[in-house]
Amino acid sequence: MFFDLTQADAPLAPRHVYQLLVGGIVPRPIAWISTRSAAGIANLAPYSFFNVASVNPPVLCVTQVNPPNASEARPHKDTLSNLLETRECVVQIAASSQLQVLNTSAGLYPPDVDEFELAGLQPVPSQLVDVPAVADAPVRYECRLREVLPISTLPMGGTMMLLDVIGIEVHDSVASEQGIDPKKHDALGKLGGDGYSTTREQQYLSRPVVKA
Repeated sequence: MFFDLTQADAPLAPRHVYQLLVGGIVPRPIAWISTRSAAGIANLAPYSFFNVASVNPPVLCVTQVNPPNASEARPHKDTLSNLLETRECVVQIAASSQLQVLNTSAGLYPPDVDEFELAGLQPVPSQLVDVPAVADAPVRYECRLREVLPISTLPMGGTMMLLDVIGIEVHDSVASEQGIDPKKHDALGKLGGDGYSTTREQQYLSRPVVKA
């Protein structure tokens, strides 16, 4: 089955395109992002349009899909709104044991709702940013906003956030001499629909050595 997205006379609905994208591009890493508004309200939300953009300098990229209830008064989700106000965040990588509380934080709640309290999560201070972090998250990246790249203002369009990583917290339970032990770091991933994956089953292969 082939889907021609160039057909202007019979375009696929954005929801159908979304299903084709998130159903095929799997598993996706999840950025569990905590922010704080200018009024001091903490926010916590997961994003699966997420990856590394650069290593030198270290930069993460996260894309917000425009919310269906966007308005002039509230054009963005709380994460991006808070980042535009305070320019700081913490990107947590959740363990599989945190699936239920991560999913609880995924709702489109009003901006005055603190998802830490809602999900019963213990916040802890960060080292370099004035944003609370999830105490039990095995890996945490403290970040400052580098740039916001609007891609589309249409419904289900995207806005990319580039985040400069300024500090990395690795819990002893997943740490190794190299940094993070993938065999201990049972991270969550996102599948299509309501599906999630874990990294319990792993395979290791050395890359081919190509001689000059």
